[in-house]
This record gives sequence, C-alpha cells and structure tokens, in this order.
Amino acid sequence: MTLEKKFCSFIDNLVDGDYEHNHSFFRKTVDALRLEILYLYSIGVSVYTLMDNSEVNLYFLQILENTLYDLDLDKPMLYLFSPCRDYVWDKSHESKAVKLLVDEVVYIRKRATTDPAVFEMLYRAVIHNSDILLLMDKDRESKYYKYAVKAGKEIHLLNPVEMEFTIENASGTRGSRKLRNAIFAKSDIEREYLEQKKRVEFLEKQAYLKTMQTLLRPNTQEANSKLLKQYTLEANKLNEECDLLESILNLNDDAINQHYWNWKKKDDLLNDILSTEMENGGREKVKNAKIDAAQYWKILKQAIFAVQRQSKR
Repeated sequence: MTLEKKFCSFIDNLVDGDYEHNHSFFRKTVDALRLEILYLYSIGVSVYTLMDNSEVNLYFLQILENTLYDLDLDKPMLYLFSPCRDYVWDKSHESKAVKLLVDEVVYIRKRATTDPAVFEMLYRAVIHNSDILLLMDKDRESKYYKYAVKAGKEIHLLNPVEMEFTIENASGTRGSRKLRNAIFAKSDIEREYLEQKKRVEFLEKQAYLKTMQTLLRPNTQEANSKLLKQYTLEANKLNEECDLLESILNLNDDAINQHYWNWKKKDDLLNDILSTEMENGGREKVKNAKIDAAQYWKILKQAIFAVQRQSKR
C-alpha cells in the first residue's frame, strides 16, 4: 500500500543558554534526530521545509543526508523559506551553505525589507506548507508551537534539554480523515480494513515513542522493552489481517466476505475469553478458543487462495 506524500517543517528554537555544551548532549540529540528522520521516512515524509534564520539548519541537513545515505534511501525534496533575496543575518555563511544544499529557496518578499511582519509571515509559511512540525525546543511556549497547534499540525517536539520527545495534536488531522474514510467506506469489509490500518498506525507510533524514550533515557529500557514486544506482536497480527483484507477487497467475492466474518466472530470470542478467563484459570477454554479461531483463519486463507487461483485461469 502506498504511503501518503507528507511534508515536514523543521524549526530549532533552542538558544545557547538553554543547554550545556557537552559531548553527551550533542550525541543524544544527533541520535534522536537520526531516529526521527527514519521514522518520518517510514510514514512517507518526502519533503522538508526550513526557515532561513538558524545555523542548525546546516547541521540538520547534514544529519538528514547522512542518515538516509547510510541506508541507501531516497533523499527528500528540501525547501528553504527566506524573507527576501537580499536577506543577510549574522550567520550569513551558514545561510549560503544551506542554500547550496536545498532544492529550492522560496522568498517571502521580492525586495529587502525591515518590516517585522515579514518574519511572522516566514515561520507561518514554513509551518503552513507542511503536515508535521519537527520542533526542537525546551518547552511549549514558543510562537512556533502555538501557531502549529492553531493550524492543526502534527507536532513532533524534541526537547533535548529535558531529554523528552512527544508527538502531539495528531488526532485532529489524520485521525479525523481516517474517520471520514471509514464513515463513507463502500462496504463493511472496507470499513474494517480502514479501522485495522488505523490501529496498526497507532501501535507503530507507540512503539516508536518507546524506542525514542529509551534512546533519550536509557534507564527506561527494561520497562519499554516489554511494551515494545507487546506492540510488535499485536501490530504484526493486524498487519497480516490487513494484507488479507486487501486481498478480500480486490476479489470482491460474497462467499469470501462471509468466511472473513465467520473468522472474525471466532477471533473476537477468543479475545473476550483471553481478557476474562485467564484470570479465572480457564486455560482449557482459552486453548479451545485458539484452536477454533486458527481453524477458521486457515479456512479463510484457503478460500482466498482458491478464488485467486481460479481467477488466473
């Protein structure tokens, strides 16, 4: 299944006084950015927008390029938003280097200006032209964070000062879109497929957050490892079901649809038993329910295979 094309803006709002200049701080920050870049790549981010007022832009682009190059992954499109062609700030040598690395420079104004409103237009344009804001900051008080919230953007807040990372404000955008898709689904099977894909996305995001937390705070590794295993097992099971549902949607066969609902009924019963009987010592009941669900799953897969083989003749 192809991923949606997504745009991400990167803004660093940290200043020198916010953190200690030591090897551990910078190493963890770089490692966190590398992990975030790979996650963003995995969910379809293929365009980055940057703001022409931060020397960190150069470091970020170097980390971005090295991370993707190491794994032989496609480089994203890069856009730098600048106030005007004649704009020069105190780190102009950094700005020139960044302009050489990006694919395009977008100018807010054609001519030089000292109008402070231009700088507000600048960061708003950067955030507006993205789905996700990757913000490095020590808190949630900045104009960047507040505008992203107002604009309904998904915010990935990396706080290297407190060694924290969160993903916020996501439910209002992607969540509502998926809900609309489910409401207007053409069939119950399609609705089921969309709901399961949403569940997989949630589990994968939770797993990613725990991975990032372990990186930033190694003392959480033991607790996070157990949760990661749980998320992975559940996501793998749902991914297998989604693959099967995709095949069912393509076949559009009433008999196959019925086989799916027969299995689903047994699987729901198994989950109900697992949540109640294990506490009451009902191991035999659980065992029988697992066998039942496995048999119906096998019947479903065999029926799909049979129809697929027949359609190829």
